Amino acid sequence: MTAKTWMSAAKSILGMAACLCAGAGCVLTESVQRPPQETAPTGSVAQVLATWENKVVMTPDIVNGGAPMPGLACRMYLLEPSGRPIQGEGSIMVDLREAPAPGADAQTQTKLIERWEIPHDALQRLLSRDQIGWGYTLYLPWGTYRPEIRRVQLQIRYLDKGLPQFSPPTVVTLRNAREDNQVTTTSFQAPAGAGSRNFGVQAPPPAPPQPTRP
Repeated sequence: MTAKTWMSAAKSILGMAACLCAGAGCVLTESVQRPPQETAPTGSVAQVLATWENKVVMTPDIVNGGAPMPGLACRMYLLEPSGRPIQGEGSIMVDLREAPAPGADAQTQTKLIERWEIPHDALQRLLSRDQIGWGYTLYLPWGTYRPEIRRVQLQIRYLDKGLPQFSPPTVVTLRNAREDNQVTTTSFQAPAGAGSRNFGVQAPPPAPPQPTRP
């Protein structure tokens, strides 16, 4: 996806990004509205960090009558040398690659699937403040999505004056929407002596047998 195609869908993307950070069930860092008098600090970007959702986010495409649109979402922070999140003055490029399976040969190359370019003006509209500080809520519509792609690598490149800054490449194992519908999250206190057993996502119990009529 090029900057031109991103801009052509900007209204839809910006609206969905706002929903991601404003919804009560949002699993991204919750952001808040910017007070009218408050402005984000600026400076030299020394580090790029991103927290990615570990699932494909299905959102209604408001441009195409609410049709489901798969995408990827994250919260991105641009840090100055002191570590404070700031507002950047540049643009970003995001690469999505299909990552090798665990245990694959170290020389196995990742395959580029899609690339998004978000220009400066559009990026600034995604800026908001949360508990950590100033950052950007990104929603990236994944036009080449296929359910069989389960392990991906994501990396953000920040482009401004001087050398580009890269986020650490992040490998994400994706859950898809079908799996989310088939599991339930249970919350209970582990019994004594359970140690570090992982209680959390459990498969739903089987349906009780239906009585048969004589």
